[in-house]
Amino acid sequence: MTPATVLLVDDEPRVLDALKALLAMEHRILRAERPEIALRHLREEDVAVVVSDQRMAGLTGTELLTGAVTWRPTRSASSSPPSPTPKP
Repeated sequence: MTPATVLLVDDEPRVLDALKALLAMEHRILRAERPEIALRHLREEDVAVVVSDQRMAGLTGTELLTGAVTWRPTRSASSSPPSPTPKP
């Protein structure tokens, strides 16, 4: 089974290093130190999850995630898992 691809976006390399160290054993990791690089990854790669800093030059994390939904409409941006469907 191919591991899910996680895109890490932060303008601080040490934060990216720490997140990669935590996630790389079970996931394929893409890194982006600038939002422009993250946007390129989103266009070119099958990204399952985006973990983004909020405060970055150029785009906020919210703007980046909104764009991710636009470019990859089959994926959804969420900070929490979906709610279970209520049973009748």
